[in-house]
Amino acid sequence: RGAAVLPGAAGVGGRRRVVKRLNPVLAADGYIGVIEAARLVGVCHETVRRWIRSGVLPGRLVGEVWHVLPADVRAAQRLGGARDATGA
Repeated sequence: RGAAVLPGAAGVGGRRRVVKRLNPVLAADGYIGVIEAARLVGVCHETVRRWIRSGVLPGRLVGEVWHVLPADVRAAQRLGGARDATGA
């Protein structure tokens, strides 16, 4: 549910790669996923996940997929980037 296995898409070690999908209702409201958010501001997707865990970036978890708003991602980059640089 909420994920699709790509046909013929072998991941590392021959495992199939599972693609997790955004909730269509939240996507219609302008929410994006973690990977798209990372691309938006030019950081690693793990950085976006760290911002969510630390509370710098508000997000909504639906199933196993985090949903965030682009404006919040840009704000988190300004705030989170400063925190990351200082090690706080």
